[in-house]
Amino acid sequence: MVDNTMIVHTHTHTHTHTHTHTHTHTHTHTHIHTYTNTQIQSLNLFLKTKNIYINTIYIYVWPILFQFSQVIVYTHIHMCRAHQCIPPWSPLLLYSNFITIVYIYLLTTNCHR
Repeated sequence: MVDNTMIVHTHTHTHTHTHTHTHTHTHTHTHIHTYTNTQIQSLNLFLKTKNIYINTIYIYVWPILFQFSQVIVYTHIHMCRAHQCIPPWSPLLLYSNFITIVYIYLLTTNCHR
């Protein structure tokens, strides 16, 4: 049976591109990520083995803070190879048996992929 339960979250990237004529312009586009229920369940199971329960997830996309209460978002780590970058998703704030995940998305010109 196909698991077609999806949880969707969107975030916005702002890219600045430099061109030969030494002017920069910035444009913004939104990416939508969908995750299957199975992926979300496996993340939840993994966290439970560490006695972590998800209470609220905050997704921080500069400069807007979105709050998803009681929603589990399974996200990927966006790694930057071309550049020494701060890992874009950080940090995890843990307290008692609940978790609040704050994702700070930092994107530099050579960091998108």
